[in-house]
Amino acid sequence: MGLQILDWQEGVARVVNNRALYGRLLGKFAETQADAPDLAAEALAEGDTEKARLVVHTLKGTAANLSAHALADAALALETAIKAGADTTEALTHVKLVMEQTLEAMKQFQA
Repeated sequence: MGLQILDWQEGVARVVNNRALYGRLLGKFAETQADAPDLAAEALAEGDTEKARLVVHTLKGTAANLSAHALADAALALETAIKAGADTTEALTHVKLVMEQTLEAMKQFQA
């Protein structure tokens, strides 16, 4: 069984049950992190593994703070691959897919 895309109940609880605040945080995430997989891919293509790692590390933490567990887990796998100097193709593809699913789940919460 896969991780939940967005545990909004846990996320709302993290902000003292303030649904409006959680919704705003989700919107801010979409504004600032939606392009993180592409930024990481560009950095990797340029050979800048430290920049890619930093982008993915930030994504991982931000997603975890919003209870976007599947995305945080996918970002962790990508960060681990980057650190290990391993092939990142599969992990990056997975992050992109989970990001799309996460953004959709966030839109549904806000609707």
